[in-house]
Amino acid sequence: MPARRYGERMRRIGLGATLLLSAVLLSGCTGQNAPSPDALQTWTDAQNDAAVSDTRMLSQTSSTTGENEKLRAGEGATAAFPAPETVSEIVYACTGPDAMSFEVEVSQKSESTVLRFEDLPCSDQLTALDLPEFTDVTQVRMNGASATAGAWSMTVRGPA
Repeated sequence: MPARRYGERMRRIGLGATLLLSAVLLSGCTGQNAPSPDALQTWTDAQNDAAVSDTRMLSQTSSTTGENEKLRAGEGATAAFPAPETVSEIVYACTGPDAMSFEVEVSQKSESTVLRFEDLPCSDQLTALDLPEFTDVTQVRMNGASATAGAWSMTVRGPA
């Protein structure tokens, strides 16, 4: 009986070691495929250039993220408007990781609303965030984070 338990125990240890080694090897591979800082900068520049032709654009920002970045309350790029605006849509795009998380704070004359969007898929295509229309907006703060290096872009749009 003790020999049987010993054999089962060794199989479990062997399986655990195999899983651990696979995870270590896979994590090493993901870092090698990360986009270069120059590639991320080229991508953000292209996003900024494309936003210029958006007739509904109230504000646009792009930024890069590092390894294992976390969203931190109150951080990010802030767009302040000289007069209150109606924000009907915020669209995003991102590159690098498979997914990113975003925090958007919409400040109105009377209140501020913070919205978090976790693990949104990355794509070069602009995708609308799921949020209501806001009126009397004085500023919008945007921030993005991911587990691997990447870049993101957000465009704040007014009504059509």
